[in-house]
Amino acid sequence: MGYKHNINLSNLYSKKLTLFFSKFGVGTCALALGFLCTACSSTRYEYERMLTNFKYSSKSINDCCSNTEEYELELNSPFSRSELVNAVLSVNPSLESARQTWRGMLAKYPQVISWDDPTASFMFAPGTITSKTVLFGQETALSQKFPFPGKLSTRGRIALAEAGSSEEDYEWVKIQLATAASNLFDDYYLIERAIEINQIHIDLLKDIKESANSQYASGIVNAQVPLQADVELAKLEYEQLSLATDREVIIAKINTLLHRDPSFPLPASPKNFTSIGVSETVGQLQDEALQNRPDLRAIRAQIGAAASTIDLAYLEYFPDFEVKGSYNTMWPVPSMFTSVGVGFNIPIQLERRRGAVDEARANIKRLSSKHDELVDQTLADVSTILKRVSLAREYIEILQDKIIPTAKDELEVAIVGFEAGQNSFLVLIESERTLRTLELQLPTALAELYRQLALLDQAVGYILHFSEGDQCHE
Repeated sequence: MGYKHNINLSNLYSKKLTLFFSKFGVGTCALALGFLCTACSSTRYEYERMLTNFKYSSKSINDCCSNTEEYELELNSPFSRSELVNAVLSVNPSLESARQTWRGMLAKYPQVISWDDPTASFMFAPGTITSKTVLFGQETALSQKFPFPGKLSTRGRIALAEAGSSEEDYEWVKIQLATAASNLFDDYYLIERAIEINQIHIDLLKDIKESANSQYASGIVNAQVPLQADVELAKLEYEQLSLATDREVIIAKINTLLHRDPSFPLPASPKNFTSIGVSETVGQLQDEALQNRPDLRAIRAQIGAAASTIDLAYLEYFPDFEVKGSYNTMWPVPSMFTSVGVGFNIPIQLERRRGAVDEARANIKRLSSKHDELVDQTLADVSTILKRVSLAREYIEILQDKIIPTAKDELEVAIVGFEAGQNSFLVLIESERTLRTLELQLPTALAELYRQLALLDQAVGYILHFSEGDQCHE
C-alpha cells in the first residue's frame, strides 16, 4: 500500500500563495477564514458514531451466552466455555483499561478541531486619569487566530483515525482474552480428566496388588512382586497429589482472569469434548481473516492517520491568520480610535516543513511494511492451524477406534496371564502403564484440538466461533 503526494513545494509557496492573495483582498480572506475553518462536519458524524460504539462497548459479547452472575451461581453443574469467556470479558480489568485508552483517544478530536481562545487586552495611560487637557487614554484590543482552511479538519481526521486504531486495539484485547480463557478452560478439562483417569488406575493397581499378595501367599510368585506393586501404587498416588496441585494452579489462573480471589471455587468441567472440525477452506478463512482481524484494521487506521499527517504537513506551507480589532483613545483624532486588521505568519522555514513531510512519508512506509508483514503472518497462521486441527482430529479418531481398544484388550490378557501364572508381573505393569498413557492422550488430544480451534478463532478475528460451534460467536 503506498501513498503519493506529487506537490511542488515552490508552487505551493510562490504561485499558489501569491494567486490566493492577489485574487482576493487580505481583509476578505481573513473574514472568510472563520467560516471556512468550520469545515469539520464531515468528521463530526464519524466522531458521533465512535462515541456510540464506545457507549455500547461494555455490553456482553453476545446475548446467547450466560452472564457472570448465572455463571457464579451454577457451582453444582459443569460450566461451558462460552460462560467462562463471557465472564472474563465482563470483569477482566485489562479490557476496561483498553476501553478507556480508546475513550482517551476519542477525547482528542474536540481538542484538535477547536480554534484557539481569543485574546483580549486592555491598556491605559495613568497620566491621563487626572488630566484636564486630554481624554482618558485607554486601549482595548481583541484578536482571534484562524488556522489556514483545511488544517483543523485534517487534524480531526488524524485524531479520529488514531481513535479508530484504539478501538481496534480494544477489540484485539477482547479476542486475546477470549483465547486465554478458552485455553484455560481446556487446561481445566484436561487436568480433571487426568485426575479421573489416574484414580481409575489407582483402583486397578490396588486390585493387582491384592492379586500379587494372594499369589505370593500361595507361593506362585516371590516377595519382589508385591513390593513392585507397592512401588507402582505409590507412584500413582504421588501423581494424584501432583495433579491436584496442578488443578489448584489452573483454578488460580482462571480466577485471575475473572478478577477475583485465586482460591474461589469453580464448577466442574464437562466430562467429554466432542471432536469437531472446520468446514471452511483455507482460502475462505484467509479472506475472512484479512477483513476481520482487529490488529490488521488497527494498522490500516494508523495508515489512514499517517496519510492525513502528510496532508497536514503540506498544509503547513500555508500561513495561519489572526484577525485583530482595537479601540484606542490615545489617537489624536476620534475617527482613528477604532481599528481592525489581520496578521499572518510567513512560512519561510522550508527545511522544517520538508522535514515534516519526509517524516510523515517515512512513517506511512513503515506502517505499510508492518501491515504487509502481519498479512503474511496471518495467512501462514490460518494455513498452519488448519493443518494442526486436521491432524488432531485424525489422531483422536485413531485413539478412540484402534489404539485404546487394543491397549485395553492387551491389559485384560496380561491380567489373565498373570493370574494364571503365564505372564510376569512386569508384563502386567507395562500393559497398565501403556493403557494409562494412551487414555491420558485422548483428553490431551481433545484439549489440543480445541486450543487450535481457539487459535483459529484468534487468527481469523472471531470469538467462540470455531471453538464453540454456532452457539455463541461474534
